[in-house]
Amino acid sequence: MFQTQRKKKVAGSGDQLQLTNMALFPRSVESFSRSDSRQQAISDAVTKMVIKDLVPIRIVECEGFRDLLSLIEPRYRMVSRDHIQRKLLPQFKSKVEKVIMTMLQEAESCSVTTDVWSSRRMHAYLGVTCHFITRSWHLESVLLSCSHLRGRHTGVNILAEFEEAVEKFNILQRLFRVVTDNASNMLKAFPESVSLPGFDIDDEDENEDDDDMAGCFDEEDEIDDLNDTSLIPKRISCFAHTLQLCVKDGLASPSSIVTKVIAKAAKVVNHIKKSTLTTEKMETLFGKTVVSRNETRWNSQLKMIRRLVQVNTDEVVEKPELMFTSHEKVVMKELVQILEPFEEATDLTQGDQYVSVSLVIPSVVGLQKHLQQVEVRYLSSVVTKLKTALDNRLGDVVGDCLYLCATLLDPRFKMAWHNPEETDDMNEAKRKVLEEVVSLTPNGDHDVQQPGISSESEGLSSDEPPLKKSKLFSFMQSVPIPKKTKDMQ
Repeated sequence: MFQTQRKKKVAGSGDQLQLTNMALFPRSVESFSRSDSRQQAISDAVTKMVIKDLVPIRIVECEGFRDLLSLIEPRYRMVSRDHIQRKLLPQFKSKVEKVIMTMLQEAESCSVTTDVWSSRRMHAYLGVTCHFITRSWHLESVLLSCSHLRGRHTGVNILAEFEEAVEKFNILQRLFRVVTDNASNMLKAFPESVSLPGFDIDDEDENEDDDDMAGCFDEEDEIDDLNDTSLIPKRISCFAHTLQLCVKDGLASPSSIVTKVIAKAAKVVNHIKKSTLTTEKMETLFGKTVVSRNETRWNSQLKMIRRLVQVNTDEVVEKPELMFTSHEKVVMKELVQILEPFEEATDLTQGDQYVSVSLVIPSVVGLQKHLQQVEVRYLSSVVTKLKTALDNRLGDVVGDCLYLCATLLDPRFKMAWHNPEETDDMNEAKRKVLEEVVSLTPNGDHDVQQPGISSESEGLSSDEPPLKKSKLFSFMQSVPIPKKTKDMQ
């Protein structure tokens, strides 16, 4: 019936368009040869679309896509899926690598981030991304490698894949730092570490992201097996991952009210998600629906709880056991109040379009002050655990010269976060900055003032408007923070 109606429609009002197309693009038109420049240009454009939009290569076999290209250019001879995969994609990969090599040749130094992740088919991959500043002062991030990591994910194997990636682009001698998570195999792969406090080579609690790869790690892997540690760049811990471990420590209590409330919230969300009628009722009443959680990501649990605080699910669920008590509702509100600054710090320091290392110290200080000032009725034990975790894992970062120098040189912060009574670490950071300035000063001009702690405010002036409201940096006045865009380039 549908086909009959479709034919009638084409035979009716669509006749004129069909005849026009036939007149413009007759079926007997001669196709391009494979070597024709127009043929190659369209094939390249199709390949670029596959790369940029991450669409499957099989799109070239889809009838609708083929019809579209046939209408646009009837002479085009559709490229095959196999041709794209075996010839065009490798050609583009080679071109991109040459562009990256040219860019990296101009970089005086660079840093890299690396991590292991698994696909849905449980194939492990090691990603290596390079970050550097061009001579025109643009911050760039380029993917150097995403290689299949076969066998056990030992420090030796990870380091071998890593070195192959950085040596290919000839940047090993110019690497400043490598940023990884706190997994034990990463600690072993990069032993020359300036990691955040609270971590050492024997940590066993940092592999929660890799539970689905059990058996891939070799705990007997010894650092002595690594070939030449003198060329291994110094490692620093991923701040966002460390924050996740702090929150994990703060919420780690199977019998706590928080654990019970989160489990109940997950049941409510699952109940609503499984019912189309309940979901429709939610959207009608509140204009939004519930948010599911990812059990390995605390911030997804926060998003789930925050949405439940914003809407009254008791109006849509019919089961009494899925309705929240007044006590549970207060607990959820307090949990959101406690964790939102941690979420803000995580989001800020995960950006790759602006400098984020200078955000570490202000974020830690802001979180410490937040935990000192937050007022709760039922979750005081969570606040205490978070304070302890923050002090143990990140407390000494305020005295780390690398982070101090970065924060001191950031015009958004300078010393606005600093306690004037603690001057030793700041003086050391200033000396480091001045030494670097002297080394870069032309003609040997070493007439530079010695550092001292100024009594004047050294943060941004009060007339500098903030980019957005920040709970995390509320203890500082008029400090703008980056948006999730390229504003900071």
